[in-house]
Amino acid sequence: MVENGGTFKINNGVTITGNSGRGVSNSGTFEMTGGTISGNRGGGVYNYGIFTMSGGTISGNSANQGGGVYNSRSFTMTGGTISDNSARSGGGVYNRNGSFTMRGGIITRNSASENGGGVFFYHGGFTKTGGTITGFNSDSSNGNVVKDHDGTISRRGHAVWGGTMVMGTGRRKETTAGPGVNLSSGTVDNWDQ
Repeated sequence: MVENGGTFKINNGVTITGNSGRGVSNSGTFEMTGGTISGNRGGGVYNYGIFTMSGGTISGNSANQGGGVYNSRSFTMTGGTISDNSARSGGGVYNRNGSFTMRGGIITRNSASENGGGVFFYHGGFTKTGGTITGFNSDSSNGNVVKDHDGTISRRGHAVWGGTMVMGTGRRKETTAGPGVNLSSGTVDNWDQ
């Protein structure tokens, strides 16, 4: 746990794995430049502080919301990989009431059973100006996916799903959004709806 005012850094060679709860719980400043957060049953990272990810891997974690990362304050991703995580919503990243900015890295092969195989955002800002978020509709082998025990579920945002309480502001992306595809919770450009 990283408390208010504290700073925690992990780099190459550091592994946080196999916890029955969260891998990292942060209310201070967490900097991930390398290393691995994997196999945690309460999610990889629970962030209600400032989290920056420029390298490393968050993989194989599971949670009810945000298998890889649950963010409720500030998360900036410029590198690294978030992969093979699972949740009910936001298999890779779940952003609620926070700000998630993606400028690099890759979010791939994550799964959700309800919404947002790769990324789920709700009542928070989401901006993608770089990096890659894969989607099942264009990459059935490695794409993020929304599926349950009966199989894949359409129109639930394999790559990204998001919205607010304001009617007509829902967003979804079913196909891969590569480095040249910009996405923002505040615009309709490049979304499937």
